[in-house]
Amino acid sequence: MRNPELKPQAATFMKVVYDAEFFSESFLIDWYNKKLKMDKTCCMYNSKAEREMRSLLGDFVKWLTTAEYGEEEYDEETGE
Repeated sequence: MRNPELKPQAATFMKVVYDAEFFSESFLIDWYNKKLKMDKTCCMYNSKAEREMRSLLGDFVKWLTTAEYGEEEYDEETGE
């Protein structure tokens, strides 16, 4: 909210945080779908910021829910 010019990078930031295993996939999906409630008594809680972040992360959460697992990874050394 303080730096509106950074809004386009919200999904990229969340991907970095997700890759660092700071949040689990299920946590992010449940939070986005409002199945998980934030602690509204916490001094850091900001409902407007939460709503805005949720709106910025729609495509990221869609990617999380549709990502396919179990595919073989590309090995850079062998090229396979």
